[in-house]
Amino acid sequence: KSGNLHGNWQWFRKSGVIMRSGSFKNGVQTGTWVTYDQKGKVYKVTKLSDSTSKSHQFGQNLNKYSLTSIPLY
Repeated sequence: KSGNLHGNWQWFRKSGVIMRSGSFKNGVQTGTWVTYDQKGKVYKVTKLSDSTSKSHQFGQNLNKYSLTSIPLY
């Protein structure tokens, strides 16, 4: 959608272990976000509402962190 992230996403460490998962709506983080430790176990769960969602948008330039991002369909 106009170059912004949309839908469910997961990010993985270079080792292949999941690092973070969550959803975007038109480039804005929304819903439940999960952060995982280095072994892939849940470390933190953050629930975002419309009022707490980050105001900045994310485009397709997330790979600057050398992470693999995979949209979930």
